[in-house]
Amino acid sequence: MRRYWVCIIEVDKAKLPYGFDSVPRFSAIDAIEKRGIKVTNCWSGWEADKECVDDIMYEWNRPREVK
Repeated sequence: MRRYWVCIIEVDKAKLPYGFDSVPRFSAIDAIEKRGIKVTNCWSGWEADKECVDDIMYEWNRPREVK
């Protein structure tokens, strides 16, 4: 079974230097792999707006069928 870690960080976009998404992404990968867990995929970006985050939170919190 696959599991996905989700983290949402809110910042003022005007203060972000180009390519800065790699800093938190590589830090997360490093922290996980130092504990012996192989990260098979990781992506990030700063382009999500409030509506996108609201959609993600709705999906995250909606009731799920127990399997």
